[in-house]
Amino acid sequence: MTRPIVGIIGNHHLINDQYETHAVGRMNSEAVAEVSGAIPMMIPSDPRLVCYNDLMDVCDGFLFTGGRANVHP
Repeated sequence: MTRPIVGIIGNHHLINDQYETHAVGRMNSEAVAEVSGAIPMMIPSDPRLVCYNDLMDVCDGFLFTGGRANVHP
């Protein structure tokens, strides 16, 4: 049996005021992997890069951290 996949919404970060990144908290990834036994998968924070219908097909669940960076203006 394969482990379920849980998508974690990434946060947008700017490193050195020039390098844009997406990241998720290590604590969230560890909780998904170690507590639930699922595979954590980071979802990019830019909605232009993802197709929600495809994510629904791939992921068995989602972790919405509720951070300010996850809320589109």
